[in-house]
Amino acid sequence: MRIVLLHGYDSSPDAMGTLAAELSSSGEAIDVICPAGSIVVGDDTYGWWTVDDESFDVTNALAQLTDRVSLDDAIVIGFSQGGALATAAAMASGSPVRGIVCAAGFLAPGVEVRSDSAPMLLLHGDDDNVVDVFYAETLARSAVRAGIDVVLETYPGGHAWPIDAAARIGAWIARALQ
Repeated sequence: MRIVLLHGYDSSPDAMGTLAAELSSSGEAIDVICPAGSIVVGDDTYGWWTVDDESFDVTNALAQLTDRVSLDDAIVIGFSQGGALATAAAMASGSPVRGIVCAAGFLAPGVEVRSDSAPMLLLHGDDDNVVDVFYAETLARSAVRAGIDVVLETYPGGHAWPIDAAARIGAWIARALQ
């Protein structure tokens, strides 16, 4: 199984290290890739697009990612801005993505929910003050209306992974993708 982990804005692949290790230790043969965003934000931190640019094009960010990393038959897991990029990857026409996990993320402007999208797991803290849970709920409703296999799980907390993220993701993969 191939997993691509996408960090959030002003973060780095290192932020995904614990999750990568937990997913890799499941006993299955898992290839985990954690690319860095293409925009330098600070010292050793990156983003997939700048947050102060209201004219950003998520399609361009997705093209830059796929120029470096193959998403063919991959499960794409992203946090916050990385979750929005994972969702954009799943919604792209003819997407090769097998499934996505969007944690504390959102549907980026200009991305349309497509009925032929890969299955998705949405994880979101119910007290997120950076990306309100409303965005996950709205995405889930749109996905259900489009006939996409979607699971929304909220958890106590803010803009962070749930403590049991690897277990939730592993259970979802076993249920939805195998």
